[in-house]
Amino acid sequence: MAEIKDFIMMFLSVLAVSGIVISLSPEGGIKRYIRYICMLCLTAALCVPILQTLSSVPDRIAELPEEYGESAGEAGGADAKTLLIEQSKERIEESVADYVSGKYGFPRETVFAKALLRTDNTEEIEITELIVILPDLSRAEAVRSDLYEMFLRKTIITVRKGE
Repeated sequence: MAEIKDFIMMFLSVLAVSGIVISLSPEGGIKRYIRYICMLCLTAALCVPILQTLSSVPDRIAELPEEYGESAGEAGGADAKTLLIEQSKERIEESVADYVSGKYGFPRETVFAKALLRTDNTEEIEITELIVILPDLSRAEAVRSDLYEMFLRKTIITVRKGE
């Protein structure tokens, strides 16, 4: 928050000084150059946070193993890939459950989804099977065919009744 405040204060200061300099500059051809220089200063003031952010990217990348555990850095990122796959799997499951509950009117807390992934090649992860658990099977076939089409007929869709 302090960084944002500092940026705003710096930008407003440059803006105020530029306004004063432009208003005090003599009329004529030189005023155009003074405006140009002031606009360059304002542009530089806007670019400072972007440059600071870009320069801090290597530091943030170096901090990633600390945030996700030392094993992520030691194993050459293998654990980081596993973590990414698991997070993606959870998001897929949540998204499918949200979609089914929203489209078919089931209460969200009664719909669950379980995705099975083929992860032998981490460059091409594939959803091999999707299991959807519903509170009742009255619309099971509609849900199954809808998801089958959604996943381009490449995923096995199983719909079960929850307990």
